[in-house]
Amino acid sequence: MRSITLPLVAIVALTACTSQEERQIQAAHALVKTQLRDPDSAQFDCSWRSDHTPSQAERYASKEPILECRVRAKNGFGGYGRPQSYDFQFYAEASKRDQVRRAWRMDEGVGIFDFSWVRIK
Repeated sequence: MRSITLPLVAIVALTACTSQEERQIQAAHALVKTQLRDPDSAQFDCSWRSDHTPSQAERYASKEPILECRVRAKNGFGGYGRPQSYDFQFYAEASKRDQVRRAWRMDEGVGIFDFSWVRIK
């Protein structure tokens, strides 16, 4: 009985110790997966940005850090499509810090500079 209890306690302790940033990244992943055809195939490459690009400054009034993610997932033909860009901003209030406040996806068009940002939350 003791050998089963100790590992279980260690697992519970480790999962309870996730950092604020990790919980925010998990919330962003969950939101993106609702947008995908095959959510289980999603591959994420995310990084935090504290200085906003001019485009981000237009979309986000707050100067809170932004999580930028490039996501690849399988398309309807079973192959991986080109990466999609997402960015996320989280609530600043302590009680809501794990929740996505606003999220946008870059909708790429046909041309090199043909794109627009689409609000998803």
